[in-house]
Amino acid sequence: MPAHTASFNKIGDIKYYAYAIQDSITVSTGDTITCEDFVDEASSIKKAVLMQNSDGSEVDCTTLNNVVTVGGAVTSVECTLFVFGRRA
Repeated sequence: MPAHTASFNKIGDIKYYAYAIQDSITVSTGDTITCEDFVDEASSIKKAVLMQNSDGSEVDCTTLNNVVTVGGAVTSVECTLFVFGRRA
């Protein structure tokens, strides 16, 4: 997944990163996006926001380990994904 690191904070010995996918992604309900830059373990992604490029509205999504699942009722919508969490 191409990503651009926007910022990071160090809390204790753990670095937390925020980044956005550089290119638009087209998603539909039930699609999954693996965030390979984040560790594959519980709570590695603290927050994920999936935003429609057309109007900036948020598309519902859930996270499990380093995977984001599209939950909103959408079909072939271009979005940008913003993620904050523990980087691998």
